[in-house]
Amino acid sequence: MRVLAAADGEADAYPALLEAIGTSLGSPGGAMWLKIARGTLRRAFAWGEPPEAPEDGLSFEVPRIGVMNFVTTLAPDGALRETMDSLGLLISQFAERCRAQKAVAANVAEADERERVLRHLATEQAALRRVATAIATTSDPREAFTVITEEVGKLLGAPSANMIRFNEDETATVLARWHDTNIPVHEVGATVSLAGDSVSARVFRTGAPARVDSYDDLEGELAASLRKLGHHSAVAGPIFQEGRLWGAIIVSGGSGEPFPRGAEQRIADFAELAGQALANARTREDLAASRARIVQAGDAERRRLERNLHDGAQQRLVSLALMLRLAARRHPEDDALVQASEELSLALQELRELARGIHPAVLTERGLEPAVRAVAQRAPVPVALTVELDERLPDPVEAAAYYVVAEALTNVAKYACATTVSIGVERTNAHARIEVRDDGVGGAAPSGGSGLRGLADRVEALGGRFEVESPLGEGTILRAEIPVAAG
Repeated sequence: MRVLAAADGEADAYPALLEAIGTSLGSPGGAMWLKIARGTLRRAFAWGEPPEAPEDGLSFEVPRIGVMNFVTTLAPDGALRETMDSLGLLISQFAERCRAQKAVAANVAEADERERVLRHLATEQAALRRVATAIATTSDPREAFTVITEEVGKLLGAPSANMIRFNEDETATVLARWHDTNIPVHEVGATVSLAGDSVSARVFRTGAPARVDSYDDLEGELAASLRKLGHHSAVAGPIFQEGRLWGAIIVSGGSGEPFPRGAEQRIADFAELAGQALANARTREDLAASRARIVQAGDAERRRLERNLHDGAQQRLVSLALMLRLAARRHPEDDALVQASEELSLALQELRELARGIHPAVLTERGLEPAVRAVAQRAPVPVALTVELDERLPDPVEAAAYYVVAEALTNVAKYACATTVSIGVERTNAHARIEVRDDGVGGAAPSGGSGLRGLADRVEALGGRFEVESPLGEGTILRAEIPVAAG
């Protein structure tokens, strides 16, 4: 009993039991045989000069566990046999208790490991969701790169991380960085050499995830620079754009243990999202360029139609009007000629208005300010106009600004019931800004009609922003901001 009480488990108990029981029996050796299959025993523990088989010498069963036997010529009597059976039962209970405790401990450890893995997976999935959200909501891939770099650094519990783009001359440019300690990292925009050996050089040469467990013995300018900054280990994952190696995400470690095995593979999902951010940016650029080309083509066609009307049909109608006036003077008694001359004058006026609406000649010939002033002068309500432009804007920007003002004044005349309108046009910080305010009934919305929706499309096609504020009963404010570079 003392032996069992002092033992931590079966491995401690059996050798001590064999020695204690064997000594009391005067035996030179004993063995403990454990069951490994039905009807099969294996000698697992021995003491002294043990028996060769489980049935040799004096043996007794340890229920459900196995057999213990000793080398002896002693013939057991009833009392000894009863003692052996009692010992076998006690040993069996001890062994089963140890195995039960071991199973419980294993289950607890397994549950803890499962919980740790689940927590880790949940953390990683949350980080991936945040990255995916950043990619979906930002039009600038650099903002997404910053989020990706920070999330992957935090996920691996690293002091720093960065993202680089590979260049054709075996250098790399730092695009994003993150650090959570006083260990410095390369600045965004810095160019680093890929000569020698480093984790980024390995990705550059293989296109596969890579790791460096210690920079101490690596050669090369970049490895030396990283050692100087205090980096000791790193893992990295490649970024691909349209199937070609583009760059890498690198997570660096300070002093201490290197990253666990497989850490470089875990970066792969984040690197893939970085590639998606690049693809999204490329798609947005292509779409914006396509929309801008469509707007410019439409404006060019408007100008062509306006010129054709002005130089062709309009001039012919002017000549015809003069001819009719002369005929009416020669034949004043002919009322039909007088009426025809008047109708032709009205038709010519409507044609001029139509040509002006397609694309006003004054916009092409003199610029935005005279064109906007001409529109304001024809408005049915008083207009306070402020134009602050040092020079002409690019043609597409001028056209978009003109149509914002013209459409706004058209809406004022048709729907606003306004008494005053103020218009501001200016160029600041490489943007053209247009604002039109009225004190009318409000309630305007870009989704409510094709006019405002068309304006929004035109402005956004040039990379600009279009906003409408129009609470009921409080007037309407139209704002457009267009980058001058859009032209």
